[in-house]
Amino acid sequence: MAKRKSPFLAAVLSLLIAGLGQFYLGKYPRGAVFLSLEIITSAIFFWIHPEIGGILNLSISIFAAYDAYKLATKINRKLPRIEDEKSKELPEVYIE
Repeated sequence: MAKRKSPFLAAVLSLLIAGLGQFYLGKYPRGAVFLSLEIITSAIFFWIHPEIGGILNLSISIFAAYDAYKLATKINRKLPRIEDEKSKELPEVYIE
């Protein structure tokens, strides 16, 4: 059975390195695309034009974080809710 994933952790991982949050969620092709875009925009930043590369890199990271957050919430929505044992117990009712 699949485990619930943290949307916050997925977003933070993708903010650090684009695609890392998607890898955490098990969406490897999607993560590879974001990681490839991160590498390309980093190359633009270092070798071609720092301003344009920086803006593109930041944009990719923000979009990857948003995507990872939404993807984690979508994955969690498909999983059955696990309730603790106390919530399954019925309250005792006394009738006088």
